[in-house]
This record gives sequence, structure tokens and C-alpha cells, in this order.
Amino acid sequence: MNYKDLGFSGLLQRLILPPPTTDTTINSISNLGLMLNPATDIVFSSTDADTAAWATGNIYFSDGSISGQIAAGNTGTMTGVTFIYYDRNKPGALQSTSSHTNASGTTKFLVAIADTGATGKSCKIIPIIGAGLVVSDITADQITTGTLTTDLLTVSGKGFVSTIAWTATDYNTATWTAGTLTMSDATTYSIVTGNTGDIAALTYVYLDIDTSTTVLQTTTTPGTAIGNNKVPIAIVQLGATDAGCIIDVLNSNGTTIDGARITTGKIQSSDTKTYFDLDNDVLIVNDGSNDIILLGYDSGGF
Repeated sequence: MNYKDLGFSGLLQRLILPPPTTDTTINSISNLGLMLNPATDIVFSSTDADTAAWATGNIYFSDGSISGQIAAGNTGTMTGVTFIYYDRNKPGALQSTSSHTNASGTTKFLVAIADTGATGKSCKIIPIIGAGLVVSDITADQITTGTLTTDLLTVSGKGFVSTIAWTATDYNTATWTAGTLTMSDATTYSIVTGNTGDIAALTYVYLDIDTSTTVLQTTTTPGTAIGNNKVPIAIVQLGATDAGCIIDVLNSNGTTIDGARITTGKIQSSDTKTYFDLDNDVLIVNDGSNDIILLGYDSGGF
């Protein structure tokens, strides 16, 4: 053993350290140094149901210093709760881990927490000092009564009015004009002219803003015409040969009706002068003074 083993320098001097303190608060503050009260302009976003991403940004400390630019990155494919953190010993990038103990330490602080979302939805992100909150899978028991307004609902949950006019081109084709769909929150979609093409079965016409905000879609599958961001606009069914197809329209102009749907026994004009009596097979066209067309007359009268 020599003097160096005893802690002495070449000048036979030895540093005497103060005894360690048991005050963990003082130790933490000393170790954190410039990491006190951080804030960041890093923005988080969901890539898909199991990947959270963040943009390039900086972390700012309470004494006015800056971490230096943090590179954009992501968690990779998550399998559960994931902790996103900054480590002073690994500058220039955020780190991620599934272990909360790995995200804590004297040189680390938590920046965000992410978790997987349902298939087809966004993952869940809770930024601690950043921006970009993303939440998915909200259930009814998590919603406080009276807190939702129509502007928070998807398109499928909103009422609408339309200026689109509909016509039956022939027995198997419905056509619509250009017009607007105005939702209950005042959002407006400008729809272009279109038609169903030749239908072979009951056909649903609907708006799907994930596909197009200007072109109406058609399907023979009812479930395809409903869902988030979809609104059924009309239902078209085949008409009789050489007649028009039958169009049931929601909140638009141009509905067509086939005779089988008439239950009152008579079709008549608003002034009651001209009418078709289905029960007695009589058609009368009146000019206001006289019956000028009489169909169904026989020698005994109508």
C-alpha cells in the first residue's frame, strides 16, 4: 500500500468530503440542476393505434437555458403503457420505455405517457409538458351529462338540410343535381352532380367525408352507408319496367312514389279539380268549370 491508496495526492494532500446528507429533497435539487421547471414546444401526435410520434422541438429550463434541439421521433410499436422521457445524459432525443422506473432518475424527467388505442383508432397520448393531447375509446360512462355539443359529434350524429334535387332517370337509375349539405353545426359540403348508375337492387346513397366531401357514394349494403363521418342521403329501389325508379330522400327535394305506396285511394291536385280515383278507376281533369277529360265513363255514369 502506498500514499495514493490512502487518498493522498502527490503533494501528500487528501480531500476530506462532508458526510452524506439524508435529505433526499436537497440531493434531488442538486442533481437536477438546470432541469427544474421544464417546458417544451414539442408537439405529440398519434401515427396509428400503437405508435405515438413527436415533432422536432426544444426543452426550456427555468434559468433560461435550452436543451438543444430534440429530434423528431416515435415510440415504435407499443404493446401497452409507454413512458416518454428526457435524459440529460442522452441529449438530442427523447427516450421511451414500458418501465416507469426506467423513465425516472436524477438526470431524467417524464415528458409524456402513451398507450395503445383500439384497432383503427388513434393511440392515447397524455403530454406532461408538451402539446398534442390524443384520447380514444371514450365510453358513455366517461362522459358527463350535458357536456357534449353538436360541434363535438361526428358527421353521422349531426342533422342536415340539403338543396340537392333528385329525379328518376329510368326504372333503375336515380340522378341528383349539384347542391349543398348543411350540417347542424353550419358546416357545408358542396356536392357535385351524380347518379347511381344502373342499380340491380336496393341502393343507398350517402356522404362519406373520409372518401370525398363533394361526391356522394352508393352501396347495396346498409351497414356501409352508416358509421362515423357518414350520412345516408337517399334510398333508391328499382321501379317497374318503363317507369321511374323509386327514390326515398332525406331532407332533400325530388322524392318519387310508386302507386303501391298510395293508401288513400285517390291522387288529386291541390285545388281538387283534377284527380285519379283508384277505387273506381276514374281519371277526371277539370279546368275549373267543366270536366274536360273523363276516363272511366260508361252509360250508367262513373
